[in-house]
Order: sequence, then C-alpha cells, then structure tokens
Amino acid sequence: MNITGPIKQLIVDAGTALGSRIHPALVPENETLPFAAITVVSGFGSETKTGVSETDIIRVQIDCYGETYGAAAAVNQEVRDAIDYHSGEVTSGTDTVNVDWIAWSGPIEGFENNPRLFRVGSEYTVHIKN
Repeated sequence: MNITGPIKQLIVDAGTALGSRIHPALVPENETLPFAAITVVSGFGSETKTGVSETDIIRVQIDCYGETYGAAAAVNQEVRDAIDYHSGEVTSGTDTVNVDWIAWSGPIEGFENNPRLFRVGSEYTVHIKN
C-alpha cells in the first residue's frame, strides 16, 4: 500500500508553503527550500480472531527542512494542520486510501550540517481501513 502519495496529496491540497516539494524518503539534490520528506517507519495490522486485519496502522515520519529553525517549524505546523485527525478517502494518482484517522504522535528535531539545514518534523500514526 502506498501511503506516502495520499499523505502528500493532503498536504498539497491544504496549500502549504511546501507546494509539491514533498518527497517519499529521498529528496532530490538542490531542492528549493522549504521541502519535506515522508518516511514510513513501520506498520502492522489490527488483531482480529476472524480473519484479515480490518485496519492497518502505519507510522510515518514527516521531516520539514528550512534555512532557519523558525522556517522549518512553521512548515511543520502547516503539515500538522493539514493532516492531523484527517478522516476519509484520499486519492493520489491511481491510489485511493480510506483513512480512518491520522494522529500526531510526537515531535522530531535535528540539524543537517552539510548543507546547513534545520529539520523539524513529526511522527504520525495513520489508521487505514481495508
């Protein structure tokens, strides 16, 4: 299941400062700031005694990069505003995902020395209905 495409679509549709500069894991060299990377951290199905999982639970990390800490933090907040507690179908290209809900799980901060970039991100838990 491609979860990064639908998450990117939610962020793009919200009109954040990122525009479409949201990438699955690997960011192109010399990308214009600000930009973001989405990384799938882990995933598992919900436990049932009757068959296949009815809900998949996927943890994703979204890192936002900027020239300053403030710029990265502002974009990170825009991303949170766009996806936190979202529920409903999301279509990205040919992928349609039925999102039960997305929940913010916590902050992530860092600094990239070469090139000099500030990183502020968040981890989210995405519940997908099968």
